[in-house]
Amino acid sequence: MTPNDLRTRRLRIGWSREQLAHSVGISVAALRAWEDGTTPISCPRAVEQLLSQREQDERPFDLPRAS
Repeated sequence: MTPNDLRTRRLRIGWSREQLAHSVGISVAALRAWEDGTTPISCPRAVEQLLSQREQDERPFDLPRAS
């Protein structure tokens, strides 16, 4: 995951830096450094899982088709 991917996905799910930082358990300053690319993402798998789960939660449910 690149810094740009992280920022884009955070914005897509409608989370602020504060919300994502809190969910990951890091400071807002650390998240800002990840998004700026000045510090590597220290737990990319955990962040990926969190964002993927949130993205799935945001998808509309598929309604069953009438028979």
